[in-house]
Amino acid sequence: MAPNQYKIVASPVFKRSLQRLRAFLSEQFGEKVAHSVSENIKLKITEQLTQNPFSGTISERLFQLGLTEYRQLLIDEHNLVFYVVRNAVRNAVINANSSADSPKDTDNEQEVQLLLVMDSRQSIQKLLFELNLLM
Repeated sequence: MAPNQYKIVASPVFKRSLQRLRAFLSEQFGEKVAHSVSENIKLKITEQLTQNPFSGTISERLFQLGLTEYRQLLIDEHNLVFYVVRNAVRNAVINANSSADSPKDTDNEQEVQLLLVMDSRQSIQKLLFELNLLM
């Protein structure tokens, strides 16, 4: 991974919400539209969030629910991605020859955890409730 590039991690809820969105779009507008929107979501996430995840605004919808660290990325006219930026500290594998008393190597891995994708016309409370029941 290049310096200052963030790793993208999709949560199980994000994956499920993307499946639900794609099924909704397929039913309403056809498989071609569903596929196109899904690909556009992936492209926007890769283009924008790997390089500059702080470009997304703090989500007012989630802030009102008491979730204050979550950001949102507007994908297009109707679709939003909710995510959080994290610095994950990973322990490097200790070499078998190293002493148990020697300090462990760590490195910071910056990541963007994708939490949810939704159509902006949906109720976020209802969607979160439904996804919670399905998980």
